[in-house]
Amino acid sequence: MDWTRAFPRYAGAAACTMLCALSWTACGGQTSMPAGSPPGSEPQVEATRCSSSVVYVATQHYPASIYIYDQGVHGKHPQPCGQISNVKYPQGLFVDRRGNLWVAVEGDCKTQFSSVLEFAPGGTTPIKRLADPDGVAWDVVVDDHSGTAYVTNVSNFTDKKTCAGSANGVVEVYAHGSTLPTGILTDSRINEAVTDALDDRGNLYVDYLSAASSAGILKWRHGEGTAKDLGVLLPGAGGVQTTATGALAVCDQTECGGLAPGSTKLSDRFGKASGPYAIALDQAETDAWVQVPFGQTQRFKYPGPDRRASESFLPPYGGDLGIAVNPPAPPGKPY
Repeated sequence: MDWTRAFPRYAGAAACTMLCALSWTACGGQTSMPAGSPPGSEPQVEATRCSSSVVYVATQHYPASIYIYDQGVHGKHPQPCGQISNVKYPQGLFVDRRGNLWVAVEGDCKTQFSSVLEFAPGGTTPIKRLADPDGVAWDVVVDDHSGTAYVTNVSNFTDKKTCAGSANGVVEVYAHGSTLPTGILTDSRINEAVTDALDDRGNLYVDYLSAASSAGILKWRHGEGTAKDLGVLLPGAGGVQTTATGALAVCDQTECGGLAPGSTKLSDRFGKASGPYAIALDQAETDAWVQVPFGQTQRFKYPGPDRRASESFLPPYGGDLGIAVNPPAPPGKPY
């Protein structure tokens, strides 16, 4: 896919990203790897060191991993308490009410293909895999009552053997625990389907990028039928989450904030200086964990406004596009 379209704010970082894969310190980052260690030789951290309240951060830089941190982390360079390794290009993350972690995996079209993996709490081996043969898996959300999963495909495959893709992303539906798609949700406004969320009535919200590179949010009532555009114009596609008040918590690559029910403009803004993408609220909805592509993991007061992160740290090799917390905030009220 064309990363400069989906993430125009970070187009200039592409060269640095490639360089970081070879020498992280060349881009100003820090790592706990000993000097002179070959790539991929850092210790494999055991997940059993973690408490029951954690933050998951996906990284795509070699070696691609999901790092686990206790939610009570402090300091600029905390050590992860756990790690899930050998996941090829993890994207969106989601934690269900059982505490299971779901990972949308882009794959490398060689040893791993586009799919969604489910991990039990503390587990490092998948207990379930959803095959996504039609496109690039980008985010996932699961209905705790029905077991239905909704997986955004940022693009579709034009050649499944090479995983070559085109635009016109869709949402793949995996009804009632199916491991293969049972249906799709499409809309003519979608060029790239990016992130998704569910409310407590089973309504599905999808943050999308249009062919004109404008971003917005679509709503499918009960996760089916025809989508309704919420009329929200965003500078970039990013994270979306429902809340107990009915507001949507949104990040748009320039800032985060809340969309009050019926409103089309962000209020109670936070994270403006960092360029945030992914967002995850804690169980009490008092903290918003935000992930900056190729950069920091940050915690802000929720709801805002909040001008400065209370926590800000750099995962090994830099975070990327996925973040989730356990225990998670439950599905919120309808927008």
